[in-house]
Amino acid sequence: FPSHDSSQNIERIRAKGKGYGEGRLIEYALENSDILGNATNFYKSTGKTYVRNFSKIDSIIKKDHIDTLLWRHADAGDLSRPWADTRFYFTSIDFAVTHLIPNYLESDDNVSACEYHIYHKLNQFCQTTTTVRAQVSGFAGGTDSDYFDESLGYLGINFPCWYRDWE
Repeated sequence: FPSHDSSQNIERIRAKGKGYGEGRLIEYALENSDILGNATNFYKSTGKTYVRNFSKIDSIIKKDHIDTLLWRHADAGDLSRPWADTRFYFTSIDFAVTHLIPNYLESDDNVSACEYHIYHKLNQFCQTTTTVRAQVSGFAGGTDSDYFDESLGYLGINFPCWYRDWE
């Protein structure tokens, strides 16, 4: 894991956008956190959010020995965009360092969002299935609005996702 200068290039972050900035924050946390330094996996949750069914998701991860779990992105149930939902996920540190962070850092909101890059990486390295959808409530800073938080009926308990088992 290469060490990076802890100073931030503010202009580069402004130019490339939120995905790039988020990648740098995750990278910094993994390199500098004593808590994460002793961990093999972590949950990532975007600021100003709350996952209402966290305990259900946590029990699924433990029961099924999941190493990494991310969901498809869906606005109001629309799954047409080739995006991963990066507001909340569970991942191994190894998968984050090897695959997720490089895709965050590759993103440029003026060209293609991190959710797009991560979507394609997940299709390469993870299996697909369906599971309970993460019920993420909160405020989207980019749009100045609440996140879509409505029931999706059957889709809410059979939502498309990517996963990796413990190796």
